[in-house]
Amino acid sequence: MRKRAETRQLVEAGGFDVLLSASKFSSGDIVKTFLPLLASSAAFAIYSTTLESVATSAQTLRRESYAINVQLFDTWTREIQVFTGLHIEILTV
Repeated sequence: MRKRAETRQLVEAGGFDVLLSASKFSSGDIVKTFLPLLASSAAFAIYSTTLESVATSAQTLRRESYAINVQLFDTWTREIQVFTGLHIEILTV
């Protein structure tokens, strides 16, 4: 119980250097909750399996001036299905 109280006190004091969020839940709610705990000029990154969740969060951060220089990156690699027996010819003129 004592450890839990100490941890809670540490978190509530804030002043953290970085926030990394990776969740299946709404990233906007997570960021709004934990952003005030960051020190000034601290960096944060949001990871989500859906682009819509992160895009909504980025839009909210910009609109409500929670952060400056908000950038959105899509780093997913997608497999391209190749059908066997299908040949594509490229013609150049």
